This record gives sequence, structure tokens and C-alpha cells, in this order.
Amino acid sequence: MRPALFTPRSLAAAILAGLAALAAPGSARAAFVAADSSVKIQSISNPAAYGVGSFTGTIAVDNVDATHSTVQIKLTNTTPGSFITSVAFSLPNTLTSASLTTSAGMSADWRLLGTPTASNSVTGSGALGNFDLGAGIGSSWHTPAGSDPTHGIANGQEGTFEFTLVGAGANVTASALMAYMSQNSASSGSNSSAGIGVRFRTAGDSTVGGKVLASVVPYTPPGGQVPAPPAVLLALAGVGCLLGRGAFRRKAAPATV
Repeated sequence: MRPALFTPRSLAAAILAGLAALAAPGSARAAFVAADSSVKIQSISNPAAYGVGSFTGTIAVDNVDATHSTVQIKLTNTTPGSFITSVAFSLPNTLTSASLTTSAGMSADWRLLGTPTASNSVTGSGALGNFDLGAGIGSSWHTPAGSDPTHGIANGQEGTFEFTLVGAGANVTASALMAYMSQNSASSGSNSSAGIGVRFRTAGDSTVGGKVLASVVPYTPPGGQVPAPPAVLLALAGVGCLLGRGAFRRKAAPATV
């Protein structure tokens, strides 16, 4: 039996089905998939307000569904003599639970900061206000006495934090995380802060160090063209294969002599 050729209608249906499968939430994700949203970040230079500290990094979000996501924060310390000892951010709503995973090679002293079911539970520095969730060396943002700052991220090193979020506050994007506000700390008269807060400490002294906010690094694709989403590229590749197959089948047989 001669195999049926694709008609325009069946071809369109196949493309739509493929795109739907690629975009379906909760599809098999055994590990973090940084494809939903991401931004590059860098520290804001303002020593007078925050103290000395600089870093670069990325924020990426893997949204599984409306109440489940993983926020991945990668930070590279670019500050000689200081260690990154805590990082924190704010969310649009509270969570029912949260957990923290750090990259291989990072100290076991890193732990989750904040109470997922409560807002503004990470007591930040006076200049930054209070955040909703974070990670730190020791039990608080301030690197309490007895904690060793050198167990943080050293100058020139990179650390990765993955926060697994469950609840209404998990419905986020990477760019939105840079816009949510921390709570104003009325006791110190500080202002609320938008974005990711990062804490630095110097070796041998858990009371000295900077506290720095992040800003988004603008990105311009080469040539000024925005690349197509991966799902679209895969669909176009499939169309090319199908059209090529149909053309091959329609090619006239060589004449007999």
C-alpha cells in the first residue's frame, strides 16, 4: 500500500501537537531546566550606602506549574578579601514549603534562611530591609558569631543556589524577582529594596563586610536579532524534514527505455 502523504491540514495539526507537547507544564523534568525565564545580574556599586562588595551572576526560574518552581541563583564573587555569606530575595506571596540545594563543592554550612509560610522573615541589613527567603552561612543573614565567613563564596569562585518553592509564591519569573520589594525596616528607618540582596564578610571577622543589591545586565543579541524560542526552532526543523520527505516521494520515476 502506498503511504499517505501529509496534507496541509494534517501537517498543521502535527506542528500544533508538537508545540503543545513541548510547552506542557509538568513534562518530565528530572533536573533543573533553565528555559522558562532567566536574567543576568551584577552588583550595584554604591559603597556609601551598602559597603564594598561586587559580584556577577544569573537568576533562572524553572516553572513546573502555578504552585511549583525552582529558582536558581548563580553568584561569582569579584571582591578581593571578602566572602559572600548570604543571599536573599522577595516573593509575591507566601509559600507552603521551600528547600535549598547548593552546588557541589560549597560548604555544608549553607542553610535555608526564612520561614516559607511568612513574609519578610529574613531580617536583612538596615539599608536593605527584610526579605522573604534566602540562604546563609549559619542561622541568619548576618553570619552570627561562631560562623566562619571563609566557608562562603571566595573571590573568583562561583556558587549555585537552587530554591525549590511550593505554594502561591512559587509563581514567579526571573525578571519579576528583581522587582519584588523587601519590607521597610522601620526600626532603622531604611527604605525597601527591589531585587536580590547579597551579604559579604571579611575573613576572620563576622561583623565587617558589605551588603549589596543586584541589577539586571541588559542583553543585546548579536546583530540585534532576538533568537527564536527552542520550541519554534524544533517545529521549523520538523516542517523541513516533512516537506523534504514529501518532495522525495513526489519525484517522478526515471523514464524506461
